[in-house]
Amino acid sequence: MRRAASHLMHAGLVKGFSSWREYAAERRVGAHKATQAVACWRAAAAAAAFRCWVEYAASRRVALVQAGRAVAQWRAAAAAAAFGAWLEYKAAQQAAAVQAGKAMVRWRSAATAAAFRAWAEGADLQHAKRSRLEAALRTMQNQVCPPFRRCL
Repeated sequence: MRRAASHLMHAGLVKGFSSWREYAAERRVGAHKATQAVACWRAAAAAAAFRCWVEYAASRRVALVQAGRAVAQWRAAAAAAAFGAWLEYKAAQQAAAVQAGKAMVRWRSAATAAAFRAWAEGADLQHAKRSRLEAALRTMQNQVCPPFRRCL
């Protein structure tokens, strides 16, 4: 009977130990499942965050490319405007030089023409004086000194 009692007692302990062991195994399985669920949730959250970051990075890259193009266009427009202004300046400078040259030519022409007119008038006066002098000498030779004509 002792054996039976010990066997029953032992059977009760074994049942208690077995149920505790099953309970602990279930807890481990439950904890593992909870850990997997949390990991899955974290992975989903991390994946969503990573996808969000990838979209942001892609949009940032596109924005940088667009900003770069805008800056390049602005620089090109500024350079074109500066070059256009320089061309206008050079054209105005060249036109001013041409106008100054024409004015100088007109002034020189006027001054030269006045000088040539004065010279021509002086030459005409000299020619007229010489012609009158020669005419007066001929008249004198013919009238006053016919005998000396041979000497002259």
